[in-house]
Amino acid sequence: MVQPNGEPIHCIRNYDGDHKISPRYFCVATRRIGDIILNPPAEKPYTALRDRLCSQYDDSEEQRLRDLISGMQLGDRKPSRLLLEMRSKAGNRMPKELLKSLFLQRLPTYVQQILAISNDRLEKLAEMADGIMAATSHTS
Repeated sequence: MVQPNGEPIHCIRNYDGDHKISPRYFCVATRRIGDIILNPPAEKPYTALRDRLCSQYDDSEEQRLRDLISGMQLGDRKPSRLLLEMRSKAGNRMPKELLKSLFLQRLPTYVQQILAISNDRLEKLAEMADGIMAATSHTS
């Protein structure tokens, strides 16, 4: 989330205190939170407001993970090494199918086409990609 002046807004998900919202940020979010402002809940109005703002402006966990590894390319690494680095950055927060998809997208097209017929687990696909690329580099 970003404030109108470009400064990041950090969602504080565990604070239940009462705070006033600065008028200069009010107009930016009014359309998205107007109902809460006009009819604030009797209990924890700050929490309701915070949750709405966070849900409207905060990237999903999946999008943050995509962004985190989107710049990673194969380069001169082995595919298995790329997979290790992608896993390292994503931790256990990324669904296996999403990681598989992002990994395969970073491989050369001819490797993707060969691996497309396989239902093997991701580690096996990375090993196969290593072998395919090694074999084709010797013939080039």
